[in-house]
Amino acid sequence: MLGNELVYKIRETGQRIVVPRGFVTDFASVPRVFWTVFPKHGEYTRAAIVHDYLYWQQQCNRLQADELFDIVMEDSDVDTASRYAIYAAVRVWGGSAWEGNTLARSEGFVRIIPEQYMNFPVKTRWEDYRAFLRNRQEDEQEEEFPSSSVPSYCEALQQKEEKAEDKPVEVEKDMEGEEQEPEFTPKEVPAPESAIGA
Repeated sequence: MLGNELVYKIRETGQRIVVPRGFVTDFASVPRVFWTVFPKHGEYTRAAIVHDYLYWQQQCNRLQADELFDIVMEDSDVDTASRYAIYAAVRVWGGSAWEGNTLARSEGFVRIIPEQYMNFPVKTRWEDYRAFLRNRQEDEQEEEFPSSSVPSYCEALQQKEEKAEDKPVEVEKDMEGEEQEPEFTPKEVPAPESAIGA
C-alpha cells in the first residue's frame, strides 16, 4: 500500500499521473521463475506502480496504459533490453490482468484503501481485507473513481494513435531497390493545449 501519493510528470507535457495514497500494488507482476532476472522490485518499480494503477483505473485503454508504462520505464533509466522484454511481456500476457481487474471492479472490490481504514493489523491478508472493504464500500455507497472522464494523457495518446493510422507507411528502399524495414521510433506524449496545473 502506498503511504504517500506517487506523482509522475509526463516529460515536458505538463501532464501528471497521480497514484493516490492508499493504492494497493503488487509492484512488477513477474512470475516467480523469472525473479532472478526481473525481481519484483528494481529500476522499473515506479513504472510498475503507475502501470498497476492505470490497469486498475481503466480510464486509458490497455494499449495506452502499456505505452505509458514503457515511457515511465525509459524515464526511470531502465536499460533498453529489459524495457523491451518487460513491455513485450505485458503486451502478450497483460490481458488476463486487465480482464481480472474489470471483473473485480464490477464485483465491487477496491484497491484504494480509504484513509479511515489504513490502520490495519500488520499481518492482515489482502484477500481478507479487500472483502471487508468491499462490504464497507457498499454500506457507505462510496465510489473509488467518481469521475468518469478520460484523463488528458490518455486522449493525447489516442490522438497520436489515430494520426498514425491515417498516415500511410513509407517504405524505404536500399540502393538495389529492395524494401527495408522502417526504424522503430518510441512513442511520445504530445503536449496538451493547456497543461494540467501542479
